[in-house]
Amino acid sequence: MPKITARIVADSISPTGQRITTVETEFHRWILAEFNTHRQLSKNASSSRAIPVERVMDMVYDDPAEPVQWGSNNAGMQSNGELSTANVEGARVLWRLAARTLHGIVGGLQVFGLHKQWANRLIENFTFVKHVSTATEWANFFHLRRDLAAQPEIRELADRIYEAMQRSQPVLLQPGDWHMPYYDDGVWIKGESEHSLADALKISTSCCAQVSYRRHDDSLEKAESLFSRLMGGRIKHASPTEHQATPMETPFYTDHLVLGAEFPIGGWENGVTHLDRSLHFWSGNFQGWVQHRQLITGHDCKHYSPEASL
Repeated sequence: MPKITARIVADSISPTGQRITTVETEFHRWILAEFNTHRQLSKNASSSRAIPVERVMDMVYDDPAEPVQWGSNNAGMQSNGELSTANVEGARVLWRLAARTLHGIVGGLQVFGLHKQWANRLIENFTFVKHVSTATEWANFFHLRRDLAAQPEIRELADRIYEAMQRSQPVLLQPGDWHMPYYDDGVWIKGESEHSLADALKISTSCCAQVSYRRHDDSLEKAESLFSRLMGGRIKHASPTEHQATPMETPFYTDHLVLGAEFPIGGWENGVTHLDRSLHFWSGNFQGWVQHRQLITGHDCKHYSPEASL
């Protein structure tokens, strides 16, 4: 059976002690919706629209994703203990029969030429998803998902992420240096790294995007091609640019003690998006770090026009 895994891709800390961590994980696709409720995490995941049907079928036929525990049914959202050994075996046989049955049906849909964005959906619940997540704020995720009331699969995932972060030692970065997942050792150091900042950002963005189809090519040639496709058109697909960040020069607002002082919004550091009630600066969903996405003009749509979308 495939395992729930977590590995640190990049781990950095600012001079003021704000940590940012990028984690690559593999877990049951059926808990992806629960994972995605955590809005302080930037995320990209392997997509059923991007992975060929044959590869998904191969993953499912011999080793379908199964529950990490076979709990007995009862009222409420948590199971009431484990099934008996005999019932676990019976349940596993039926579970794998369902996977094999849907495997055959998807094979038939492939014969008829149905596109993977539909054909793969039938067997998603028997697959694992590859996922990359970046955040400065992990506490609420651990608080909710390491709880005993959480779905067992997401609880185990949260445990693996927590354990990986406990073992990891973040790299101290200065403003102008960059937290850079999948590039070099996860950092770009001003004046020391092999590539220009622009090229390193393209490589990191490209690799974060490639998670969608489970491949990894960190060449500059691939990065330039994929970055152009993501960000060069009228519609920008900017989520892979959320994982790169540089420490803010001024992560806190310090002039609030002056009675009646106006917040100098126009003088905020480029990429800073808001100030919270504790007077901490944020860039998108990152506290104390300027997010790459927030530096890109037109990274999201502010005024939708149906005519412009045709």
